[in-house]
Amino acid sequence: MTDKDCVAEYSFDFSADNALEKYLELEQTERAQIIESVINEAKSGLFKRTDNHGNPEDTFSDIAKMWSVYLGKQIESEDVANMMILLKVCRAKNSPNYRDNWVDIIGYSACGAACKVKTDR
Repeated sequence: MTDKDCVAEYSFDFSADNALEKYLELEQTERAQIIESVINEAKSGLFKRTDNHGNPEDTFSDIAKMWSVYLGKQIESEDVANMMILLKVCRAKNSPNYRDNWVDIIGYSACGAACKVKTDR
């Protein structure tokens, strides 16, 4: 399967639930409020998870080491973030109205960025 085939196979069809159409019908201020609330929820969740699980850079590094052994291939901490984002993308494809998927994608993106900054130092 080529990259183009992969993108085509997993492209979103929002028409089933009319989610995109409903979103675009909202006033710009309502859309901005939705975006802001999702970002704030992701930020809040990151801090709560850090309190429970430790900082994401160390956690994702540990996961990368375990996945590397399991797969027999070197995995970096930012790869962990990318793969978790892909997991959430698959879930969002099947449940586009489930807010948690979108919140978690933002959280994993932030964790991936933090991991990359740490590995580049």
